[in-house]
Amino acid sequence: MRLVVYKTEPELGIAIKESGVPREKLFVTTKVNTNVADIPGAIKNSLRKLQLDYVDLYARLCSCLTLPFGLFFL
Repeated sequence: MRLVVYKTEPELGIAIKESGVPREKLFVTTKVNTNVADIPGAIKNSLRKLQLDYVDLYARLCSCLTLPFGLFFL
């Protein structure tokens, strides 16, 4: 689920809180774009929006170009 890209972190945080499901029963993931310079700040911002103390997976989006001979990762 692309929470940051879809800007759904606040809504997901509310849904988790209202669901009554224990946090340890959930696997929560979010991601950050590669162009973000302050990764620790981005993580803190995501946690604030999600109203959580931690996420289980914090992924970094990988930008790539398609060249005639294949993919080139930036």
